[in-house]
Amino acid sequence: MKFSRIVIPVKNSNKNIYSVYEYEKIMIIYILRKVRFSIQSIHEFFKNTHYKIPSEFFKSIYKDEETICQTNEYIKFLDKHIEKARKVIKELQNRISNPPL
Repeated sequence: MKFSRIVIPVKNSNKNIYSVYEYEKIMIIYILRKVRFSIQSIHEFFKNTHYKIPSEFFKSIYKDEETICQTNEYIKFLDKHIEKARKVIKELQNRISNPPL
C-alpha cells in the first residue's frame, strides 16, 4: 500500500522548512501516536478529515482545560497499564523458558 506524505516540508537550501499548518499536523500526529494510533489510521484521518486547519481539530476536542486534564490522566492511566502488561508478558516468557522442575 502506497501512502502520500502527511507532512510536506518546503525545501530551502537543503533544509526542511515547515509552515504553521504543517507544524500543527506534526503536533496532531504526535498526540495520536502517543495514544497508540497507527500510522495508517493517522493517514486516513488526514485524508478524510473535514478540518481545513489542523488547529480546528484541537479546538473541537479540547474545548476547555478540564478536557485536556482528563485526556492527560487517561494517557497516564493507559501508559501505566501498558507497562504492567509488559511486565506480565516478560514474567510469562521467563516461566516458559525456565519451567519449574
